[in-house]
Amino acid sequence: MDSCQRGVEVVVKTTEVVAPFSPLTVQRLPMLNLDLLVPLCDNGILFLYDKHQSMMISLVKKGLSQGGPEILCNNRGVDFVQAIADVNLQHLDLYKLDVAVYPKFFPVKTRGVLSVQVTEMRCGGLVIGCTFDHRVADGHSVSNFIAAWANMTRSNHCGDNKMASSLPSPEYLSSFLLPRKPIRPDLAMHNKYVLFEAASSDSPQAPPLVHLQSRIYKISACQIELLQSLAGPGRTKFESFSAFDASAGELKSMPLSETADKVRKCVESASNDFRGLVDSVESHRPCRAMYEIFSFHPSETEDVAVVISSGQRFPISKLNFGWGCPSFVSFLSPWSSTTGLVMPMRSAGNNGDWIVSMHLFEKHLDFLEKEAPHIFKPFNFSPLKKFREASKL
Repeated sequence: MDSCQRGVEVVVKTTEVVAPFSPLTVQRLPMLNLDLLVPLCDNGILFLYDKHQSMMISLVKKGLSQGGPEILCNNRGVDFVQAIADVNLQHLDLYKLDVAVYPKFFPVKTRGVLSVQVTEMRCGGLVIGCTFDHRVADGHSVSNFIAAWANMTRSNHCGDNKMASSLPSPEYLSSFLLPRKPIRPDLAMHNKYVLFEAASSDSPQAPPLVHLQSRIYKISACQIELLQSLAGPGRTKFESFSAFDASAGELKSMPLSETADKVRKCVESASNDFRGLVDSVESHRPCRAMYEIFSFHPSETEDVAVVISSGQRFPISKLNFGWGCPSFVSFLSPWSSTTGLVMPMRSAGNNGDWIVSMHLFEKHLDFLEKEAPHIFKPFNFSPLKKFREASKL
């Protein structure tokens, strides 16, 4: 019986707070209207490395202390957990990430914006799990932060200060994210969100009897290209995949190209006037608002609500802390909502394959596997194939 069947034992060696080297003036960054539309939830991101150097763990902490103040504005620091696991990377069940990996390799964030756990594996590999407040940091913000963190760590290892300054500092208060003066609410955006006051006035919703589950799939490059060809000319790979995912329950009733048209119109309507959305939310203050899709409560006869978010631009090649790039990267969103989440990312192998994280009801995951087994392959982490950068340290 292998380690994944017995259960993975992770032993915490140290728990500490990594604070900034140079404390900054305490300041408050008010939540923007677009931030407030996201429900309270902690997301996770996981990096797996084939090998590492134990002495580099201290540099990982040092790099975090150099990047922290740009996210945590009270100078408290970041909760940092260092652990060891008596199991090899290839024995981790990443297919059912929330069952075998999430409880052991992701830190519990009790305060602040970000918590980090670094776990050394028996095989010499390394697992870095990050838990962050999704209201404060979306995928793009997190990717910028982690790339800067890795850059700082490598510069500490090499003693190259120029490397540490090569990434621009993020800008948090951009004028185009603030309400206009005077505000110009877009009435067409009113169906995109619900007010907390209106949502709470309905009869209280009982907790769901069945919770969403997370699974990780690999989709080969040839299947992605096939979906793109079926979706019609001019379609992006993400549009084609989203169209297929949206029509999964009606695979035989609607051409993929027709569904792709609907996906494109939906994306365009959401991006054409987001400032109108910002102003619309502002017009209801102090009443809080939330994206309508997160308030969805399906019944046995209703369709499900699913958020499809692209992780295609996640900078995997920049996540080199000094021992090479990760062999596996994936997001995890273990929220308690009944709204599903699908996130496709480029494989760390850089070969055109996709790694797709799905957070859906079990019956819908089983349906996808039954109806499209040639597309959704349960992720298997053995054997490992290391993604190598063109330039190495």
